[in-house]
Amino acid sequence: MTEEETVNIVTLLEDLETDLRNGNVPAAKLLIISLINCLTRMQPLEWKMIGEFVKANLDDHDCRLALLRVVPKVRELICPSQPDQEAAS
Repeated sequence: MTEEETVNIVTLLEDLETDLRNGNVPAAKLLIISLINCLTRMQPLEWKMIGEFVKANLDDHDCRLALLRVVPKVRELICPSQPDQEAAS
């Protein structure tokens, strides 16, 4: 990535973090779309790369918490007929 592209990505990430902290979900959704578009254009990501990133960051408590929130949603997208384990408890 060029320096300009890197600065743009960092700015988008900072804005996303601010919007997430403030609960501004509509703005966060737009920023995520912008980030994905930028990253896909600059460096297409594959599932393997995402997996490597997650594995490398599993020691980070915040990463694990984020995964705990995301995994059930991904599972629901893949298998919508399966009930959520939390709902079954």
